[in-house]
Amino acid sequence: MQMELRKIGINDTPAFREYLSNHLNSVLHDSDSIIKMEKRSYIAKELLNKPTIEYTATVRESFLWDQWVALKLNLFGMEISYLQLL
Repeated sequence: MQMELRKIGINDTPAFREYLSNHLNSVLHDSDSIIKMEKRSYIAKELLNKPTIEYTATVRESFLWDQWVALKLNLFGMEISYLQLL
């Protein structure tokens, strides 16, 4: 993500990391940010007998603003899967 942010002029600084961390934590605790939930499964090949693990995936959407740029973030778990310059 650092390379993508650098392309649009956002530098990796301690202040920005704190700002982003606070933003992501607030998104995580805001149920209004959920845009999709779906059942998923995978085969745990690293475990004995290779069991199928089922889980519910949650996708959240968020908008991040600072003084120079506005970003739309789609988050799967705590990974940013989509970054769009607005």
